[in-house]
Amino acid sequence: MMFDYSRNAFLDFYLNGVPGITLISQVALLTEMPEQSDDLADLVEPVGNGYSRVTTGTNWTVPVNGYSYNSLPIFFPKATGNWGTIVGLAILAASGPIFYGPLKSPITITAATPALALPIGAIAVSVKGCLGQAIQNAILTSFLRQVTPSTPSTYYLGLSSVLPENDGTGWTEPTIGSNGYSRTQIDNTISWSAISAGQGYNILTINLPSSGAPSGTWSALPMVAWGLWSSSTTTDGTNDLYFFGRLRNPIVVKTGSPVLSFSPGEIEIGVDLACC
Repeated sequence: MMFDYSRNAFLDFYLNGVPGITLISQVALLTEMPEQSDDLADLVEPVGNGYSRVTTGTNWTVPVNGYSYNSLPIFFPKATGNWGTIVGLAILAASGPIFYGPLKSPITITAATPALALPIGAIAVSVKGCLGQAIQNAILTSFLRQVTPSTPSTYYLGLSSVLPENDGTGWTEPTIGSNGYSRTQIDNTISWSAISAGQGYNILTINLPSSGAPSGTWSALPMVAWGLWSSSTTTDGTNDLYFFGRLRNPIVVKTGSPVLSFSPGEIEIGVDLACC
């Protein structure tokens, strides 16, 4: 799971081009699970008795299918007294907390406990939500491997009669260039709100199509989902679908239908939230 600090930093960077992605520096042990809104000062860790966070650097695997793992063992110092019961881990940057999650089983650490060692692959980091795998992998790559992703200057909004999976499976779009259907280009420099609690939304009205009007039936099924793509025609969901979500109401488009208009706030983008 991601803290608000990291969710906001990534979305602000990816939607609004605001620098702010910071680099992972340490792994911490937690004796209480945090809230998503917590800052570094709010984390509850062992105190004293030889405890310290462990620096990891960029020792994380290349993300695949939205998952990354520690690529080297992580060794904590030997406890010289009672650390309490460890219930979770947090992955931190110097300026804020990034990821957190529970242990499979809590561990009580005392002076008699062997030094805690986490083997390769013990920490699995993933990102949830209505995100294409390109975005899931970009989040993990930027924070864990210290590779800053390029930010797209434009997205292309399309519609689907099926809510897709993160890899784009299921995306069912009207035929592009037929019956007046086309994706609408969105300028990312002016189109999105400030980011709060890991979410942003459109601040301008978005018309689809951007010019002209529907000239026939787009689909026998109603449109139920939107998607933001890297181009006006690509259908490679693994690499080119960035964000998606469920429409507030299904839409049927046929001859004589007006241009679709999405008012400010109708296209909501979130990171590490329950999908749609």
